[in-house]
Amino acid sequence: MTSEEGFRFVRDVLGVASPEDKNASDPKGLLNDIVCHWRHVIPYQTIHSVATPNKDRRRPTLLEIKNDVLAKYGGRCYHNNVGCYMVIKALGYQATLVSADVLETKGSHVVIMVFNLSGEGSKHMLDGEPSESTKDVTIESMMTSEEGFRFVRDVLGVESPEEKITSDPKGLLDDIVLYWQQIIPYQTIRSIATPKKERHRPTLIEIKNDIWAKYGGRCYHNNVGCFMVTRALGYQATLVPGDFLGAIGEHVVIVVYNLSGEGSKHMADVGTGGWPTFQLIPLDFEKESPEYHESFLIYKFVRRGDLILRQHNAESDPVGAAFFKKSLKDGWYTYAEIHDEMPVDVSHFDDAMSMLYTDISVEPLLCNIWCMTFPNRRLLSIRNTTLLIENEEGQVEKTYFRSREEMIATFARFFPQFGEEVLNAAMDDENVTLNFNRK
Repeated sequence: MTSEEGFRFVRDVLGVASPEDKNASDPKGLLNDIVCHWRHVIPYQTIHSVATPNKDRRRPTLLEIKNDVLAKYGGRCYHNNVGCYMVIKALGYQATLVSADVLETKGSHVVIMVFNLSGEGSKHMLDGEPSESTKDVTIESMMTSEEGFRFVRDVLGVESPEEKITSDPKGLLDDIVLYWQQIIPYQTIRSIATPKKERHRPTLIEIKNDIWAKYGGRCYHNNVGCFMVTRALGYQATLVPGDFLGAIGEHVVIVVYNLSGEGSKHMADVGTGGWPTFQLIPLDFEKESPEYHESFLIYKFVRRGDLILRQHNAESDPVGAAFFKKSLKDGWYTYAEIHDEMPVDVSHFDDAMSMLYTDISVEPLLCNIWCMTFPNRRLLSIRNTTLLIENEEGQVEKTYFRSREEMIATFARFFPQFGEEVLNAAMDDENVTLNFNRK
């Protein structure tokens, strides 16, 4: 394995962001990331061995090991630790293999030793065997402070975030919320393009990879990803659940504490789809927040018992008002109900999100190709064969695609991060209907 192949594997297969930079700035941290991500991406498994006919079974060659880790097949300790050793040697680490005894069977286990990592004469052991201490990935362990600042600077395009978090931490978080919705799309493409038998609630590693690649996703992807970044930068924050169209806990929201003073509380939401929230929302109002006018939308927040209702002005969004018509009252409709006093761990959403990412009977978004952002604070949305672009006067102009080729070309223009192969897979899904003859 060459150095180039090693870095590509760590970045594209394991999902470690910017390994070339981290290898120079924090080689020990990079190696910790490789070990952690390996255990959550590359399986320990016996399937390939058992599936091989008895007469063909043998010790795998180095080329087979390389191919198997690249394909995320993994294997037993020999496969995983030799494969990992192959990678770290390609990255330039000083390392060797040593043997270990298991159940008094001499030499039946393979371990990696790394030298001079934290100083001359230091020695560290790596072992790809599953272990209780590393099997659970938390949001806090997913992204380092250095990665968080790099993401904000290089992906979102916020200037000098390291300086701004000291001089104006609220201003920095406002920038993150705004820039996120301008750059990271709310989209269903990759969910639909995934074969049905492989669909699942995205893991934290997948969410991290998807926000780095500017893929984004739905509310779970975007708000969990934003929370990951927020915590990496040192903000005091938690996730809280929201209810959507009467479905309990199907929306994810971020609450940030002590930002503008002791006891202050702000809400961040970068996952509301076609409805913008370009800033942090202070939650210190007694009954009703001020009205916010962003892009085409006028919205506000209202306290009702232990909930905060997000309400949209029906005149500013007649399409949304028709969709949420059951909650329409006095010219406002309720988009979501937020449990702002109910901090939860990300695992709280496991059941709801597993259903929303897999069950087409309860999630209409799995039948609709949708991708949208707000460049320059103006709506840009592709939904099936409809293109919506908000002009400089704040009016949303609607046009329709007349061919598959035109639709793909428009994605290439506005959302080039989605390749033609992924788009074709989504467009070919049996539950997606594309009408190129709309009027």
